[in-house]
Amino acid sequence: YKEPDTAGFLYPIDKPSLYLDYIGTDGDYKGIGTELVRKLVQKSKELGYEGRVRLIPCTGSIPRDFRFPGFYEKCTKSSAAIQYKKMGFKAYDQEIDKQLEQELAAGGKGFIYKNGKIARDKFTNPMYLPEEMIQRYL
Repeated sequence: YKEPDTAGFLYPIDKPSLYLDYIGTDGDYKGIGTELVRKLVQKSKELGYEGRVRLIPCTGSIPRDFRFPGFYEKCTKSSAAIQYKKMGFKAYDQEIDKQLEQELAAGGKGFIYKNGKIARDKFTNPMYLPEEMIQRYL
């Protein structure tokens, strides 16, 4: 995590919160990402940020030092934003958040395809963990 004053892309409405920079799990494991977010929410609470966590999802943008086997395979299955939406995060942009909900309900991957290959993740947009989800993680 990063302290709030060092995190980029702050919105004027933001209250101090932890900024999640990178998270990734091996494709064979289930539930580890959720547990990592739970720990971040708890750490945020300990630091006086009331459990607030925010991030900018970006599929596959992990620095080389943090890459491990299974990571890229997982990145081709679903966008990072879709995964964070499943964990309860919301996009600051309400229209993007509505599109994320629709994509998730339709079983989509959240990618824009070009010539049969992934061109980009269409939901890279700042996200936050809403109060009701903070309470679930605590």
